[in-house]
Amino acid sequence: PQGTLFGKNTNAGVIAITTKRPSATPEAEVVGEVGNFGHYRLAGRANMPLNDAWSLQASVAKVKSDGYYENTLLGHRNMGVDSLAGRLQLRFHPNDDTDVNLNIDGVRDRNSTLHYTGRPSAGADPYQFRSYADDHADRDTGGASLTLDQRVGDLTLTSITAYRSGEQTLYFNNETGAANFLTIDLSQKSRQFSQELRLSSSKTWPFD
Repeated sequence: PQGTLFGKNTNAGVIAITTKRPSATPEAEVVGEVGNFGHYRLAGRANMPLNDAWSLQASVAKVKSDGYYENTLLGHRNMGVDSLAGRLQLRFHPNDDTDVNLNIDGVRDRNSTLHYTGRPSAGADPYQFRSYADDHADRDTGGASLTLDQRVGDLTLTSITAYRSGEQTLYFNNETGAANFLTIDLSQKSRQFSQELRLSSSKTWPFD
């Protein structure tokens, strides 16, 4: 059952995303794609064992696009994406009973958001508008977590200590034309610390 595997409040379904941890096998990979409206994506990952117990892994991804809406007043495109993300992991795995993983990650987004123009008039290009400003959203998020998996007899004790922070600034307006009539700036910040402890049996043996 999903509630047993992932905790409470999962009756409607759950998406589990598991990050690949560093390993003792040296490896690296790079992927890329290109598209229209100036779109491209590059991502890479490199894994390097340091010795028999320690291993290090670094990942980075870059996504960029100009957007498919056009602000004809300023000559800019809108609904574009400009995102840079990175993650660094350090793993200590001296034996089958102990596994410690330190994860540090961050994301920087500088995206232009959809400008609200209302229903376009008959014959007008629905992907064009005229406005004195381009809507955009700036987001910076990141955090760190320390995960410990320790075998205790037939059980596994898991400790997850984590800290996350984020800041975002939204700038948008609902007007068209050259006059600065109505604009909104919204700034938000968040800080979160969590500590999780879990004691579990293996998947093949009952918990007595």
